[in-house]
Amino acid sequence: LETEYAAPTTVDEAVAALASGTDPQPFAGGTDLMVQMRSAAPRAQKFVDLKRIPELASIALELRGYDWVPPEL
Repeated sequence: LETEYAAPTTVDEAVAALASGTDPQPFAGGTDLMVQMRSAAPRAQKFVDLKRIPELASIALELRGYDWVPPEL
């Protein structure tokens, strides 16, 4: 079983990579990938690495109609 690897740097490239190939598997870190590869579950034939896409590097929380004060760290 041959495995493909894609490392897009834009959201558009990621969408194209996920739309092509057989059973593409997106990932942004190695933990889930390692668990999947060690398990008896069928392996994906194509992995799409999302961690090089700047727009996906963080999560923003937007509340509408509420004030939110983050806890002090």
